[in-house]
Amino acid sequence: MNHMFDISIAAEYGVNVAIFLNNMLFWLQKNVANEKHLYDGKYWTYNSVKAYSRLFPYWSEKQVRTIIDHCVNYGLIEKGNYNQNKHDQTSWYTFTQKACELLNFSICPNGQMVLTKRANGIDQKGKCIKETDINTDINTDINKSICANKLAQESFEKFWNVYPRKKDKKKSYDIWVKQKLHEKCDLIINNLINQVLNDVQWKNLQYIPHPTTYLRNERWQDEITLTRNNLIANKKFNALEQGINNVLINSRSN
Repeated sequence: MNHMFDISIAAEYGVNVAIFLNNMLFWLQKNVANEKHLYDGKYWTYNSVKAYSRLFPYWSEKQVRTIIDHCVNYGLIEKGNYNQNKHDQTSWYTFTQKACELLNFSICPNGQMVLTKRANGIDQKGKCIKETDINTDINTDINKSICANKLAQESFEKFWNVYPRKKDKKKSYDIWVKQKLHEKCDLIINNLINQVLNDVQWKNLQYIPHPTTYLRNERWQDEITLTRNNLIANKKFNALEQGINNVLINSRSN
């Protein structure tokens, strides 16, 4: 048996996930063609972890569970249980809207899964819909969504280029999008630059928070821990400012 995968999916989610999705695609295509295992408006496939480890002899059962968990966490597959025997714990799997877009595949019995990149529109709940269900305003919604995604990507890249600790870029981007931080991009980057240049902990690399922590906890609002030179400079500036104020007060009184 030859195991294949989509290179673009492997680049983003890893080779194991890409291989597993390609195997699911094979069985879902067969079930769609044979009109088998249709539940809740979608076609499904099923197998046990043990059986998967036999299909993929280079994966242990533990590795199979991890791969499936990754697919679920990435929002690529859904799990279900349509076993007639209630004691049967065999899991059922189908693609999410996201996976359908990546693989250009429909799991609907009638009509099509409308994809943002390959069709006219998308049902926001990821349901199977027919072309007749698409209203005339859908293209406008798609254009707005594309513009919002582009703005989020561009603003995040500006942040990422400045941030000194390059860890978990995808998770950081997900937080950026979820919290709509593109709306605060200039504020975040200005404060970040100030922290990088002036905060003693950042300058000496004593403690730079993980980027996910920085974004999730809005750490750009933290007070700056100044270096000794900055403290001296601030004291001199404050003294000079106080001296000028005293001169102005005395001149007014005379």
